[in-house]
Amino acid sequence: MKLGEGELRARAREAAEQYRHCLLCAHRCGVDRTRGSAGRCQEGSSVFLAGAGLHFGEEPPLVGTRGSGLVLIAGCNLACAGCETAEFSLLRRGVARFGEDQLAGLFLDLQQRGAANLNLVTPTHVLPALRASGHGSIVLIGSTAGQRGEQGHSHYAASKGALQSLAMSLAVELAPRIRTNLVSPGWIRTPMAEGALRTIGPLVASTLPNRRLGEIEDVVNAVLYLSSDASSHLLGENLSVSGGALLVVPRGQLQPR
Repeated sequence: MKLGEGELRARAREAAEQYRHCLLCAHRCGVDRTRGSAGRCQEGSSVFLAGAGLHFGEEPPLVGTRGSGLVLIAGCNLACAGCETAEFSLLRRGVARFGEDQLAGLFLDLQQRGAANLNLVTPTHVLPALRASGHGSIVLIGSTAGQRGEQGHSHYAASKGALQSLAMSLAVELAPRIRTNLVSPGWIRTPMAEGALRTIGPLVASTLPNRRLGEIEDVVNAVLYLSSDASSHLLGENLSVSGGALLVVPRGQLQPR
């Protein structure tokens, strides 16, 4: 997509206005961030980065042959107790301010260097700057548990169900310049599920029309599709990557076929 100078300037003005009454995340503080640090995240309207570059530490289908375009954004609206990026997202150590033109230039540089995608870490509080810098796609990771509920995992199902509502809300709020969709995996062979699948894996696979458990690559490929221009007319969708689980296991009961 090619944008003229007038369109870029209009986007920058529109983006800046969102900071004056900030409703970017679920906290919906309504504060004026153009006057300095404010709200739950205690962020102003500036964008600070801790680093950027080609990253090869993700699954092969995600990084491709030349890496994923990793951009580490300082600040966060969550403040999780176990944050693995606390040094820059919470403590803001070793960060530098980037203007919107610099941010756009960085994205283009990563593209020219062959990045398969942009991997933005903790971007929610700077979405206006991202909008002013161009267009993009947000893909949230849900779960089939959020679509149907799951006995014994009500807390997990509730949080994933909330992500589905968030995706649909953001899809309307950020369109058309940023598309938001959701991928909801079923049982996938991951380190988190490894213990349970050793016990129930064959039973789970026998209930699925596809007759197998999901692999990490299945989820990655779905995310890549929703991030690409091939899905340019999809907004607010929940793409289930479950081997057909919702067709035959509507409430999580395992019944071999």
